[in-house]
Amino acid sequence: MAETADHDQEDRRESARTVHVSGRDLAEARRLLTLLADADPDAPDEVSSAANGHSVTSAELLARARAILAARRRRASIFKTTIFGEPAWDMLLLLYLNANQSRRTMGRLGELAGISKSTALRWIDYLDREGLVRRDPHPTDRRAMFVELTVKGKRALDLYLSGIASLTE
Repeated sequence: MAETADHDQEDRRESARTVHVSGRDLAEARRLLTLLADADPDAPDEVSSAANGHSVTSAELLARARAILAARRRRASIFKTTIFGEPAWDMLLLLYLNANQSRRTMGRLGELAGISKSTALRWIDYLDREGLVRRDPHPTDRRAMFVELTVKGKRALDLYLSGIASLTE
């Protein structure tokens, strides 16, 4: 009898250590592992510019993106934003600058771009159809979606930023 009680107690401890994972959690884990497997830790931190044949570091590309976004915000503080309405471009720049940090929800991305949720949703739909961004469900909030650049979106921005003169000099 004591042997059965010990066995039952051990089974309870084992089941307490068991973690149940949903299909969505498994899909997210698979996606993250794929991203990690595709990342080449030995790859140089440079992007070749098709425009001038020079290599540009990732830090320089980020500085250019920051300068473009700062210039756009300065312009918006002086002129009416309706003159230069390009919310998709602002969102792409924000995602590019935030790529290696925390993920952005669609709502937060719209706030940072200074646009309404409906405008953000409309442009995110378009960018998603173009393959430049991807939406992922929030793990704890069914109402929220994360938005991030796809590899195609990052490469397109790398190419664009590497082909323009430095705005930070």
